[in-house]
Amino acid sequence: QQKGEDKAQGGKKVIDMLKYILSESEKEETAAHQMEQEAQHTFEDSMAALKQEQTDTQAALTNKNMELADSLLELQQKGEDKAQGGKKVIDMLKYILSESEKEETAAHQMEQEAQHTFEDSMAALKQEQTDTQAALTNKNMELADSLLELQQKGEDK
Repeated sequence: QQKGEDKAQGGKKVIDMLKYILSESEKEETAAHQMEQEAQHTFEDSMAALKQEQTDTQAALTNKNMELADSLLELQQKGEDKAQGGKKVIDMLKYILSESEKEETAAHQMEQEAQHTFEDSMAALKQEQTDTQAALTNKNMELADSLLELQQKGEDK
């Protein structure tokens, strides 16, 4: 009868340990999910900021176009000669084009950097989750081996 009680007690310990392992696994999974959500929110915030910058750049370009139109009207009203006025218009258009290209290039670069940062974060989180799962599996195997050894020792007595 004592042997039966010992086995029952050993079984209860095994069940308790398994419950603990399951609880820890669920905590790790919840933490990994939360980190993934935080990374997603950071990425979305970066994308929103880039969209706002793009909107601001478009507004600045529109303002430059308005300045150009105002300058053209002013040139006409002053009656400057067409050759000189044309040169000013061309110079202004070249300036507007070069500034727009610079701003567009900068916006694309920032977007790429944000995407790479997000992808790197996700890769690190996935690796961390994989490592944690592997460590948990190893601990479960060690526990199972120890329990088997205890059980065999109990049967040998």
